[in-house]
Amino acid sequence: MQKYLLLIFTSTILSIGCFTQKKAVEIHEYSSLHGVKELKGAPIMHFDQREFDLGTVKKGEKRSLSYPFKNMGDTDLSISIITACECTTTNLDDLRGRVYKPGEGGVLKATFDSSEKDYGELIDIEIILDQSEPNTDDIPIFEKVYYKFEIEK
Repeated sequence: MQKYLLLIFTSTILSIGCFTQKKAVEIHEYSSLHGVKELKGAPIMHFDQREFDLGTVKKGEKRSLSYPFKNMGDTDLSISIITACECTTTNLDDLRGRVYKPGEGGVLKATFDSSEKDYGELIDIEIILDQSEPNTDDIPIFEKVYYKFEIEK
């Protein structure tokens, strides 16, 4: 009976261990960390959705986009710079300098202004992270998100 109870206890503990192990984070191909083997000490900016299709937009129309993200790394994440074309504004001022602890998240917001556009495009928004601690062999950490549209004149 004791062997049977010990077997049940051991299998229960092993099962719990399997469920509590940290899930490996998949690094998206739009990340500069894609292909990096050792990610210890690196902030990992994870987006559930990186691409949006706005469909057909009337010339002069503005559209808002939201890119929720989460820090899936084991160190703090902080955004330094966000770049995009002149047709796109972001909430960089709200995000710059804010520290996202592992597990915390935020939202990158962007507004597309089609006033100067005559044809459809794929627009990329590049996010460059602060790197206050050495990590990932000094590779600059940047992430990209996209949106695309067609113009109706």
